[in-house]
Amino acid sequence: MPLYSDTLKSEARSLREQGHTYREIRTLLHQNIPKGTLSYWFRNISMPEDYYQRIKWLGKECILKAQLVNKQMLEKRLGSLREKNLDLAKAIDLSVGKLLLATLYWCEGAKYPVTQCIKFGSADPKMIKLFVSLLRMCYQVNESKFRLILQCRSDQNQIELSQFWEDISNIPLSQQYRPRIDRRSIGKPTKKPNYKGVCVVEYFDSNLQCELQFLGEYLGTDSALAQVKKQIK
Repeated sequence: MPLYSDTLKSEARSLREQGHTYREIRTLLHQNIPKGTLSYWFRNISMPEDYYQRIKWLGKECILKAQLVNKQMLEKRLGSLREKNLDLAKAIDLSVGKLLLATLYWCEGAKYPVTQCIKFGSADPKMIKLFVSLLRMCYQVNESKFRLILQCRSDQNQIELSQFWEDISNIPLSQQYRPRIDRRSIGKPTKKPNYKGVCVVEYFDSNLQCELQFLGEYLGTDSALAQVKKQIK
């Protein structure tokens, strides 16, 4: 006795001629028919003109659904990690704060003697806020020594961006240089709506710059890592 009846094959072929996908045919017939079997049944069928356009649309839809699911899974995982590590902030004292500040500067800060002042830049508002806040909390800074440089694209509103970074850094507009426009962006629209340019914070103190720079570099030495290993144990 055949595994599949002629009636079932006929119904499957009819659905295929109408432009249905293999998955849709299996669903409509309530049969989990192997792909190879379906391909054999449909070998002489010519598909409707709009079939491939529809397949392209279905493919994009599947991709969007997968991206949404992945985003939801990522947000859930990040939420769990946030809750797990919330108490770490309570462990930050003056010493740890200086180490964090020095590590940030070692990674992203301008180095002495190429520059002879603290110079730290980022396009991430949270990064700028963290750096400036740690600098103010860990040292007795002179607020008049702060400067702010904004690097932006040609089609961005410079006044709005300057105000945005003033709110983030608490460095007044009077201590901001005129925004610098990336000439490569002229005639090219900004594609990322949340992009606020690159903010560069300057603080005129070469001694403090050297302290942060060399403290950051020291953290990567064997002797420093050996001490860290003892503390973690």
